[in-house]
Amino acid sequence: MSQIADDVHARVRKLIGPHQHLPETLQRDMVSMGMVAIPALLEILQDGTLALTEATGGGFAPIHAARLLGELRADEAIEPMLRVLADSDSLDILYGQLMHSMIQIGPPVTEPALRAAAADVDPELQDCLAEVLSRIGTRDERILELLLNQLRRNPECAAGNLADYGDPRAIPH
Repeated sequence: MSQIADDVHARVRKLIGPHQHLPETLQRDMVSMGMVAIPALLEILQDGTLALTEATGGGFAPIHAARLLGELRADEAIEPMLRVLADSDSLDILYGQLMHSMIQIGPPVTEPALRAAAADVDPELQDCLAEVLSRIGTRDERILELLLNQLRRNPECAAGNLADYGDPRAIPH
């Protein structure tokens, strides 16, 4: 690693600390690094051992990494986020943060999330992806179809997602 990469890596590793709430100074430092921080943030996000409550940092480091990746609108984080999401429990804080971060990233999430939705039959993940896709501001026939399928399967979740999506063609359904 170069000296710059070592410095970035060391700065990002500060996320692995006793921080249930990300200190504002640390958040500003991470965001100020911009895109150069993304590889180190992805390393933390994808390290499953860091998500454990008994891990250094109490399992919060991946949550902070996901939050920062969303703030950086890191397109290259989408696929890793989707993999971590698929392996997470929907009751985990990380799961909710991944959803929020993907919504922050916005329209670039469309194709990877649609591929993930088509490839996975887990109803919880389907509902999660439907919620993310309903809130990223992209209009696409495949998203509408996913939401209408969700309406048949899980009307309570789908109603809110369809309202967020805002397509009047869903009203008759």
